[in-house]
Amino acid sequence: MSSMSVHLTGQPPHTPEQERKIQVALDLMLRVFGNFDEFDSAPFGDVYVQHNPMIADGKEGLRPFAKAMVESAPEGHGSIKRALVDGDFVLVHTHVTRSPGDPGMALMDLFRVVDDKVVEHWDVMQEVPPQSLNSNTMF
Repeated sequence: MSSMSVHLTGQPPHTPEQERKIQVALDLMLRVFGNFDEFDSAPFGDVYVQHNPMIADGKEGLRPFAKAMVESAPEGHGSIKRALVDGDFVLVHTHVTRSPGDPGMALMDLFRVVDDKVVEHWDVMQEVPPQSLNSNTMF
């Protein structure tokens, strides 16, 4: 993915603490997938538990996956649409395209943020189909 942007829509009001947790999650996503050269400065906790079965635990477990994603889609783009907070959990809704014209994927990343560091991650990915049975968007 060559770039990432943040275009939050439909956001509920957040407290300053919730805003800080959102910023931590967004900072990690932007550094890992939007500007891979900044991977090492992303706000990972000393412990980083990964729930995606295709990725090993820890920051170093994520590195090869993130690098492969970035390198496989040099014209890709991620547009972060929503961020929701509940306690230590931040849910981020993103539209990712791999190249111009690609309908892309909808991603839901759930992060657990403790002491301004991401310590745990879950994700769900869904391809955007060429046709929909309804007139609603996925974003």
